[in-house]
Amino acid sequence: MALEEHGFEAVENIVDIEPSGESYDSISVEDGTGRPDNPMINAGAMTIHALIGGPDAHADERDDRILDVFSALAGRRLEVDEEGFEHEFASADRNLAIAHMLRALDVLPDEPRDVVRGYLRQCAITVTTADLARMGAGLAAGGRNPVTGEQVFSRQVVRQALSVMMTCGMYDSAGDWVSEVGIPAKSGVGGGILGVVPGRGGIGTFGPRLDEHGTSVRGQLAYERISDELGIHFVDALHEEDHRWERAVDA
Repeated sequence: MALEEHGFEAVENIVDIEPSGESYDSISVEDGTGRPDNPMINAGAMTIHALIGGPDAHADERDDRILDVFSALAGRRLEVDEEGFEHEFASADRNLAIAHMLRALDVLPDEPRDVVRGYLRQCAITVTTADLARMGAGLAAGGRNPVTGEQVFSRQVVRQALSVMMTCGMYDSAGDWVSEVGIPAKSGVGGGILGVVPGRGGIGTFGPRLDEHGTSVRGQLAYERISDELGIHFVDALHEEDHRWERAVDA
């Protein structure tokens, strides 16, 4: 969304696109500039959140805008889990500390408490595994929702987003993920993993038990098996006679 609104250069001037090699809630910024290392860790995600709608956007307006786009990508109207949001906001000390640090470095344009509140409401948008798969399928199709036909994002923006997901989407286990699974993906501490197989489709998994990296244990195992059985790893050559993915979709 930030890339669509502000362009590639403007966004990268504020948030870098380099893997941090650190946990999702680390206080990780670039020396000299104060830029968060990438948009997938909390510091970068909160900074990106503050860009939506521009510097004059009201917090509620920003929330509505994000919910609208998430819903467009999912192909149905989504909602915020208000109870889950309130629980997270009541214990958001670390995110608030990160936001105050970013504000002190002149990276965050808005009041830290408002940004953290909006970011956590964004994180509390509820989805099903089917929603995750549809969202992934939309990204796999160059930003077009395959169910509704709506072009939610441009192909250029999707290419950039998937590239960053590939290298940074799995936090400090990104290297293992690229090696074992080999597709762009994003994990969440809620237990969901959204995966994208460009040009083919999306995958969604859910499993609430997390490993030390904040990634679903069973979800990761499922992706490893799917990658192996369907040959979706990006270095796997899809031979003309190899139609495992298509057969799985048909089934």
